[in-house]
Amino acid sequence: MRIFALVAATVLTACTFLPAQEKPDASGAAKLEGENLLLLTDERPLLLRLHVMWNGQPIAERWRQAVDKLFAFADRNQDGRLSRDELLRLRTHLTGARLGGTLPFDLDAQGTISREAFQHWLRQINLGPIQISVLPGELHRPEDLMPGLQEPVLSRALFVRLDANGDGKLDAREIEQAQRRLQALDEDEDELVTPLEIVRGYQETSAKPGAGAARGPGEFRPRLLILNNATAESQAIFYLQVDYSTEFHLPIRFRRLAANDIHLPRELFQRLDKNGDGWLDEEELRGFLRRPPDVEVTLHLQEAGRERPSVRFAEATARFGCQVMRTDDEVVLELSKTRLRLSAHSWLLAGNAYRAPSRLANSAQTLDEFLAMAIKNYLPLFMRADTDHNGYLDEQEFRRISMGAVLVLQGVSFAELDGDGDGKIFQEEFAAFLRQVFRVQLLAHDVGLSLALTHRGSELFRLLDTNRDGKLGLREWRQAPNILRNLDRNGDSVLEWNDLTAHWQLDIGPRSPTLPLPYSGRMMLSPQNPFSRPDSAQANIPAWFRAMDRNGDGDIPRREFPGTDKEFRRLDADGDGLISLQEALVAIKDTSVPLPPQPQRKP
Repeated sequence: MRIFALVAATVLTACTFLPAQEKPDASGAAKLEGENLLLLTDERPLLLRLHVMWNGQPIAERWRQAVDKLFAFADRNQDGRLSRDELLRLRTHLTGARLGGTLPFDLDAQGTISREAFQHWLRQINLGPIQISVLPGELHRPEDLMPGLQEPVLSRALFVRLDANGDGKLDAREIEQAQRRLQALDEDEDELVTPLEIVRGYQETSAKPGAGAARGPGEFRPRLLILNNATAESQAIFYLQVDYSTEFHLPIRFRRLAANDIHLPRELFQRLDKNGDGWLDEEELRGFLRRPPDVEVTLHLQEAGRERPSVRFAEATARFGCQVMRTDDEVVLELSKTRLRLSAHSWLLAGNAYRAPSRLANSAQTLDEFLAMAIKNYLPLFMRADTDHNGYLDEQEFRRISMGAVLVLQGVSFAELDGDGDGKIFQEEFAAFLRQVFRVQLLAHDVGLSLALTHRGSELFRLLDTNRDGKLGLREWRQAPNILRNLDRNGDSVLEWNDLTAHWQLDIGPRSPTLPLPYSGRMMLSPQNPFSRPDSAQANIPAWFRAMDRNGDGDIPRREFPGTDKEFRRLDADGDGLISLQEALVAIKDTSVPLPPQPQRKP
């Protein structure tokens, strides 16, 4: 779960494009009710519109109410406006550090800002009703982790390792030899290919001159943009021109997009091409952004008065060549080479841990208890920083923790905690500062939801890993040629990287599911572990099968079987040279098939 001290520091990476600051539109809040998103996929840009109802209330309305509470808390002199100092202090408390960037530009002559402009500013710094974050491709099992080992990189590495001649595609011969190529990757000869063995080979291969068309991780950059004002539209047009136009000889602002660049349905492209010249210029791209979305989704989130939170995707409408499948739990959007899965797994997994702060914030007595507990987590830091044990921190001692991993103190000045200006920070002053920070974070708790984007790549490794154990075993080596042939869309016996479907996931969750903790490390909620086997399946594995399956790939080859050839053939019902778990379970039920002896236990 995400650490609560990160409540407003939503992950902002270079892959996340937030709109630049702009004066609020005169039309008011109506435009906030549905969040418009632009997702830049390799195949084509997608427009999404997301309507979220939270406990029966539109997310935008709930967001405005929470922002009003924040504004009232920050407005110390109660004049209905926020000064520069009030904004700086609020930003520090919200993020735990003084972030880069400017404050709202539309301060008046007295250096203050209105409530409406404050709302607009929060949207500009990714604190709107929907806050986007970009996550790396899903990592694999802990023992297989290494820097850069992400699903897109792993699948790309696997493709390159199968591409024997390095021409950037798999021809019929390379597909036929996939089993042999996978076997060659088995460095320790345990009849298993791990992600580490694949990626190590990829790094070595890609370093050789002419070693195929492998590109770096930048190829897999996911990009998501919230379209909430005219400046955001201008930025979106810029990214469309950069990512899709082939007129590289022109300055970016003059680049146009042809039909083959953007891959829109013919009718839609012709409708957008107002002058009929076969290109979409800057103004016509603006029309592209203002058209009805490719997919419009309505989501209901409910947690008030329930033992467990619930999710229901109530509606999903697709247009312009998109196909959509909806269940109560998720919406799946498909193009010819792109699959986008919209879910709310993080919302469900957060459970009661997420709802607790909201309940506490509504009760003065329990709120005090909550804040006292949160502050207690930080007091050991104070005592460790007090190296001379005199009961207070001087400026040098404070600097050690303000420049370290204590997120809520990063960028905070000594004077902000030294309330009486005596050059000493006593434990009471330290606790008073933390209390103020945590109260702001509790108020900010309901300021929007998190929308996390993950680019999972082609999932080639996942497709070959049929038993989802995070490794490729002997049976999967044998199945690989047939799986690769089935991925050949046009039947030309050649599999190109661009033929593979690109998988994306958008997952909705709470902004802050846990209590404040003193360190900046965090653990992301994983919607699901694709490499874990169900507990029930593990429980059904016979003891003799588990003992013989030494590499844990779910199959027993002849070399792992201690019995006779006759006994092996009797258990290997399909004669493929492997005893599968299913065959073992069938043998248990069939009393006519003698079973291997139970493994001996150590005395």
